[in-house]
Amino acid sequence: MKPRARLRRCLVKAHLWLGLTIGAVWAVQGATGALLVYHRDIDRMIGVRGTQGPMVSLDRVAQAAGGADGLIRIGFRDTVGTVLAVDRSDKRTVLIDAATARVLAVRDTDPTLPGADGAAWRWLYQLHEALLLHDAGETLTGISGLFLLGAALMGLWLAWPRGGGWWIVFDPRRWKSPAQRLYGWHRGGGLLASAGFVLMTLTGAWLIFASDLRPVVARWVRFEMPAHVAPGTGDIVGPQRAYEIAQGQFPKARLFRVTLPSTKGNAYTVRLRQRGELRHLSGTSSVTIDAATGRVIGRYDPLTAPIANRLADAAFAVHSGEALGVVGRTMVLLLGLSLPMFYATGLIAWLNRRKRKTRALA
Repeated sequence: MKPRARLRRCLVKAHLWLGLTIGAVWAVQGATGALLVYHRDIDRMIGVRGTQGPMVSLDRVAQAAGGADGLIRIGFRDTVGTVLAVDRSDKRTVLIDAATARVLAVRDTDPTLPGADGAAWRWLYQLHEALLLHDAGETLTGISGLFLLGAALMGLWLAWPRGGGWWIVFDPRRWKSPAQRLYGWHRGGGLLASAGFVLMTLTGAWLIFASDLRPVVARWVRFEMPAHVAPGTGDIVGPQRAYEIAQGQFPKARLFRVTLPSTKGNAYTVRLRQRGELRHLSGTSSVTIDAATGRVIGRYDPLTAPIANRLADAAFAVHSGEALGVVGRTMVLLLGLSLPMFYATGLIAWLNRRKRKTRALA
């Protein structure tokens, strides 16, 4: 057997068994990712709604959510800016009208099932990100994504038309039998989706392993690391004052989220959104403020950051399709839905081939 034929045979087996063993996980991640693409828009249409008007003080919001003690973060649910979500340490999320500080609903931050209390989106997100297994699940998801990258690259090499016969690949009239139709859809769809899978897997892996990869990247290229926050207590500065200090650093930016101090880090991290950011729904601009003194100990401007930071900042925007607006999000939705299709066509084709072999031996 020639080396090229031997390599092809090995890649076919590797591609097949990766799909059969991990394909179900990829199918789940693809389907849940597709459902999450427009979840903010859907939730805004059918979920709780706030009142139009200027935002009340964040101190009032904190009090409405049960007081500053036990609060983790306060942030807008979307760019409309009428509903604030306040995450608490008791695994509850309190939804508050941004204009009146009125409590609109209480959600489960860590739901075990997608119940009727509005926690379905959060449950789907945890299934997509960590397979409902928390930190260990995130690691497994990241590793499975890297295997998907390998499977996609193998499939691209195997399916690539030799001699430029692209019209043959995408001509359904040549698919005479059910087996040929299954293979045709699997091959043609894989060629169309392979570039998207490479981007999705690379950006998804970065999002999961970013905290471990940032120091490695910083050793090789110019990379701005997050501000170091020391543990401690003494929260003299309130959330509203922290926001005002951050706004002084970025006067034209809009608030997205305030992360409150904890015993692990006695500082506020205020995240804002500037015009011109690639991540235009949530932004990546941030200001870190000492909770005891109000001193700014970190300021990150993505518009002037090193190129390595800008690439890292783009990971979520590319992964969610946000970078290209509605077109990009729709492409990500279709990519996500294609993973169950690839799993189903590959599995059915393999089962049919096994049946034919069994009949031939009978």
